[in-house]
Amino acid sequence: MEKIQIKCPVCSQKFSVEESYMGRMVECGTCDELFEINYDALAKKKKFYPGERSGNAAQTFAKATPLSNNDNSNVNFQVASYNNIDPKYAQPRGTIKTIMIIAGITLILLFIALFILDSQKSGVLKNLDNTKRYVLAGFIIVIGSVLIIKGFRRRTRGLLTSLLLGSGLASMPIVFPAVVTPKENTQKESAPIVEKSPQQDDFSKRLQNYKISIGFDKIEQLRNEASNPDQIKAILLHESKVQYLDTILPYLERVLNLNKTPVTYPYGRDIDGSPVTLLTMSSDTSFDELFELTKKFGTPLAMNDIRSVVKVIEVKVDKKTLTPPPAGTTNNPLDPNYFNVNYQELKSIDRTRQFNAAKRLESGEYLGRQSDISQLLADLITPRDHELSEQLIATLNNWTRPEYKTDEKVLNYARVVAGTEHMSRPAMDYLVKRNVSGSASVLSKQWASRGGPLWSSYLVTAKQIGEEAIIKALPQVDDSHYKSAASILSSVGTSRSIPAINIAISKANTENKKYLKAVIDEIKSRQ
Repeated sequence: MEKIQIKCPVCSQKFSVEESYMGRMVECGTCDELFEINYDALAKKKKFYPGERSGNAAQTFAKATPLSNNDNSNVNFQVASYNNIDPKYAQPRGTIKTIMIIAGITLILLFIALFILDSQKSGVLKNLDNTKRYVLAGFIIVIGSVLIIKGFRRRTRGLLTSLLLGSGLASMPIVFPAVVTPKENTQKESAPIVEKSPQQDDFSKRLQNYKISIGFDKIEQLRNEASNPDQIKAILLHESKVQYLDTILPYLERVLNLNKTPVTYPYGRDIDGSPVTLLTMSSDTSFDELFELTKKFGTPLAMNDIRSVVKVIEVKVDKKTLTPPPAGTTNNPLDPNYFNVNYQELKSIDRTRQFNAAKRLESGEYLGRQSDISQLLADLITPRDHELSEQLIATLNNWTRPEYKTDEKVLNYARVVAGTEHMSRPAMDYLVKRNVSGSASVLSKQWASRGGPLWSSYLVTAKQIGEEAIIKALPQVDDSHYKSAASILSSVGTSRSIPAINIAISKANTENKKYLKAVIDEIKSRQ
């Protein structure tokens, strides 16, 4: 069949095709442009017809001027390329090849999506171990790549496309590996097959449904990763709101001595259609102790067969315990319920409400429920909250009596903060004014610290305990404390402090030696 010469309308590349291609779409082998073979696409040559040329040289159309053998003019020839193009590149892609490309890409993308969905608790590949995941991914990559490469006319493009998609699928078993508990595998392999009774089968179904509804996979994952699984505690809150969590989470962090705030999972969990919020934390507190602590903010549900197995505490949040009483009652000392309400506010799990109640009670002239409030103030003192503890001790100074035995709580706190920036004047006032037994070591440590001489007045007030504090500290302090020591001992010093003063004199500079020797003279004159 006769061939015709056509040219690309974009790059003007010329090539030959059979006449039967007229009216069909082809693809340029140079620039990949698709165009229809029609009259405009033909590589036409200019034609001349007799009589159309104006002028008297019409005879030139009938003869050609011979070239001279001596003509030295240069003749340039244009080298044509792609004149003989394979017809398969000059025609549209077939329907079958297009389907092959789409099928290959869809197959690989589908399994990438399946691996991603498998990271959720409802994943369809949940039962496949890592080895099977690698085999499955490899098989799909091979099938999809063959379809893609076969579909493309240009193998290079098909190879690049399959390589890109195949790499993505190959990485899925690494990014989303199977989560398998070794202990569970061992039990499954070694445990004998036991026929379950109808009761056991019913419990297994209920247990599985419960785990799915509360998102137990999060708890299970944490326990599998923990060195001690029993440290992972989980609480499910019924009828919880965001503002309640703002109170509950700091409370748990404080009473359980947690290193970080409990993690919350507020969405997608429900029990019998009622939404719940899941809290997880790591604590050495026993399960029973945690159960009792939850009574502060709600009503814990009794432990049934399922809750006992999964070790999860369910609590129905009590809105009353998390909602403050009217300000008219808490702020009015003349109200008959003033002390009862503020006592309950001190028992609140809301730290702000506790602080405000202690602040209100500090200035009270008439003291109601004195014993109960004093004991509660002392119990709330903690090194984990210095600001609250300072206010509690300030209030306790006005409320406590010797028979309430609150001294030890304050002394234990003072031993922790002595010599630090957290030592407060309310704490020092309490120890000194009440002449707390054992407080000399606290006063000594505080006075010997940097800036300790600023607390000299407390040691003078403490008298005998203050002298004991100076005697303990003098061997360890330097010149910066000697003048303060001389001032304190000139008021409260006795012959007991002379040996310690002599030691200080041996290390003091000239000026401080004068002060210390004067103190010895003062003490001897009082004897």
